[in-house]
Amino acid sequence: MTAPALRTDELGKRYGANWALRNCTFEIAVGSVAALVGPNGAGKTTLLQLVVGLIRPSTGNAHALGHSVRRELRELLPKVGFVAQEHPLHRGFTISEMLEYGRKLNPTWDATAAAARIERLDLPLNAKVGKLSGGSRRRSR
Repeated sequence: MTAPALRTDELGKRYGANWALRNCTFEIAVGSVAALVGPNGAGKTTLLQLVVGLIRPSTGNAHALGHSVRRELRELLPKVGFVAQEHPLHRGFTISEMLEYGRKLNPTWDATAAAARIERLDLPLNAKVGKLSGGSRRRSR
């Protein structure tokens, strides 16, 4: 029997008191096409980072192409490809500070349009960029 392309067992990642991903168990057969679908903040990026070893799980295990992500990463990485979300925003800045940064660097900055977009996305101006989900960071660019 062929090992699955990807298998997770009770995989989870916790940051302090908050779970970014919890109790994730699934299997994808070799040759399958799969998609991760869910709302912003659901843990899709966290799951991908866990299964390629960019971050360590708080709970559970992941196996890709028959290799344990925890114990056999060196053997696994040459066999997988991963394109991460870009994060061109400064994680330590608040949204308000990023807006100011953009205004200072861009002579054609449209502060009204930027403020309207942030309001439409319902993002608090005092939120740290690094605390936003990957989807929220991407939508706010």
